[in-house]
Order: sequence, then structure tokens, then C-alpha cells
Amino acid sequence: MTADDMDALLRRFVDALNASDWDAALACLDDDVAIDGTTGERSIGRDAFREALAAEARRVRRSIGDLVVMVAPDGVHAAAEFTLRGEPADGQGRSFSVPAGLFFEIADGRIARISARHGLDAAG
Repeated sequence: MTADDMDALLRRFVDALNASDWDAALACLDDDVAIDGTTGERSIGRDAFREALAAEARRVRRSIGDLVVMVAPDGVHAAAEFTLRGEPADGQGRSFSVPAGLFFEIADGRIARISARHGLDAAG
């Protein structure tokens, strides 16, 4: 996969997340995608990712802005640095805006692994 193809894949994935278009986001993922969350847990597969998105949407409305995509020359690894913004879905509580990143492995034109990191815990 070329660097331009990888960049386009990751931007399509982020755009789908921002639009809450879960089907489009899931289409970017390998069937057995590994998702490494911010607390160290790992889940496997599109269904697990769909469940995580649904659970998160009930708790918080998030958006990704200020996106910068970086692609390694190996055609496998990439990263996205961005600002993660959000507010509680019920309107109760504080909104947030924190630096964040996603790290990816790409295989056969799809995202095979996602590792998430963000400064939300530091935001208090």
C-alpha cells in the first residue's frame, strides 16, 4: 500500500468516526482488527469495535480535529495525532479538549491494529 493510500484510509476512518458513520468506519478495519485501548485492554474484531463505539456514544460525544497523519515508509505503520474534543452525552459535566494519538498497522488495505493514547486522564 502506498503512503498516499494509507493516508487516505486513515483520513476516511477518522472522517467516518467524526460523522458517527460506524459502518463506514468498520469498513476500514480488518475483520480481526486488534484494538489496544487507553487502559491497556485489547479487544479483537469489528464486532468488538462496534460495541465499543456504541457504548462510548451513550456516554460521550467526541470529535477529532487538527488531524495530522504520519505514514512510515514500510507501508505497514502509521500514526494520527489530533485534538480529541468532547462532552458528556447527557449534557451533564465538563467538556474536554486533549491531545491524542492513534497508532496503526495496515494489512491488505485495511487497518489491522489500532492503539489509542490520549491526555484525557491528565485533564482531570
